[in-house]
Amino acid sequence: MNITHTQKISFRHEWMSKTPSMDGLTLNQLVWPGAHNSGMDLYTASQHIINSVLASHTMSQNGPYIQQLNSGARALDLRIFSNSRNTDIYQFETFHGPATGSPISDLVKALDFFLDKNPDEFILLDVHQTEGSQGNRFAFKDFNDVINRRLGDRLIPFENRHLTLGELKAISRTQRVVIAASEHPELDAQVFWPKIQHRWSGQDLTSPSELKQHIARTLDNPPDGSQPWSLSATSYIMFDASAISPIDPLFGANDTFARVNKITDELNEWFSPSPSGEWLLKCSIINVDFIDETLLVEYCREANMYKALKK
Repeated sequence: MNITHTQKISFRHEWMSKTPSMDGLTLNQLVWPGAHNSGMDLYTASQHIINSVLASHTMSQNGPYIQQLNSGARALDLRIFSNSRNTDIYQFETFHGPATGSPISDLVKALDFFLDKNPDEFILLDVHQTEGSQGNRFAFKDFNDVINRRLGDRLIPFENRHLTLGELKAISRTQRVVIAASEHPELDAQVFWPKIQHRWSGQDLTSPSELKQHIARTLDNPPDGSQPWSLSATSYIMFDASAISPIDPLFGANDTFARVNKITDELNEWFSPSPSGEWLLKCSIINVDFIDETLLVEYCREANMYKALKK
């Protein structure tokens, strides 16, 4: 790609609209910087005692949705459960393992605030997992109704998937959000795009070296690109619970857990556009922890400019 050096840009909050050459690409052709487990962040965890204890195991981002968006993340990985004790939008919360994260009401507020200020940024909501609570099924109809009511004007219909960013901007001033989820009869197929295919190592514990091998295998034969797909570039290592206070009731003395392994340097090296950007250009969504600390936003911008130039 002939890029010799990349530095953090000062306009991460509007990097798409500041890159007009991207208007010639479709949503399926983009390389998206993705926030893994975007609803699980250290700021939100600090507000809850149990989540604070579990933070090193379950929290994947530094700040809430609005910070992730302002930091340049454009694909948000979401694991959502429906809490039957609440109603309307307030029954939907994110989760990771035993910990709960930010409610979907916070996500909607963040999207509205962000897109009002940055109307030509595109965002992909990847509903990767859904679960019910207290033995109940996930409330698909309620979720469908909530999403249509709260985000309807911002959602890009599936039938427009082949349009370029420029064409999407021309036909609507507000439709900037893709939402993808598993097919279900109670989800509107015109609104909800098909489930995003995730390529992950298949192991709860993945060292950086094992992750690198997984990425190499995946990108030797990547998905065909007919729709966005997600490369899980995350690392987890074993954690010894004895490091936690023995009076903590959540853990036994001999318990071990997987915890997030921060791999900022490795990500910056593996996906660098210099010298060839071989891995970077083969990706669709690069799904990472603590995205604000990496250079992936800058790398994805370089990749999209390059793809637009070569189109």
